[in-house]
Amino acid sequence: VEKNAFVMKCSMTDDEASWAVDIIGCKTQSGATVPMNSSMIEGNFEWICSKNSDGQVAMQRNVHENATCGEHPRGEQWRETSFLYECAKGGRQELVACIADGEVEISVGESKEIGGFIVNCEKFENGTVAMYGIRKGAESGSAIVTECIDSNDERHAVDSWWIADDHFNMTCSSDGSISVMNCIAKDGTEVPVNKEMIIDDTKYKYA
Repeated sequence: VEKNAFVMKCSMTDDEASWAVDIIGCKTQSGATVPMNSSMIEGNFEWICSKNSDGQVAMQRNVHENATCGEHPRGEQWRETSFLYECAKGGRQELVACIADGEVEISVGESKEIGGFIVNCEKFENGTVAMYGIRKGAESGSAIVTECIDSNDERHAVDSWWIADDHFNMTCSSDGSISVMNCIAKDGTEVPVNKEMIIDDTKYKYA
């Protein structure tokens, strides 16, 4: 074994005049042998040992299609607080639906009317997921009162803000949607979205 990565074979040449060393396989991190020009699935990864036309040997590691999402196998769904997830191809955790009052499921990107609120289930580009509701009923003159409902079923007035998951400053927009204002570092410093900051030799970046 060379450099804990390749399996070597020492053999005599055809003319029996000298010895030659050939790479006949690769080693995974656990020590398993992958024969040359073949692959092996180990855990969530597929290891590929190959040799090109120039004789160069390469070992590749890729996440395989049926990788798990922690303890959840591919295709399994599970619930975390008010959200329903599914383990998708390649071990990707994907949001399937939000679960509102009364155990009502709302698919991602859709909305349902529940108890006088239009409740929306949304996944944002930065990966944040949110369930929020818009109430239209309390009127003062021509004004319509709009509120936001977060994933904990707490109501928030338009233009108000609150901290979610200890790391995000959220705000309630006039259309009833919830937006991320900025992010919060461990020491409480606010980090603008899509910006970087270095605090005590630690770089924070939220996108």
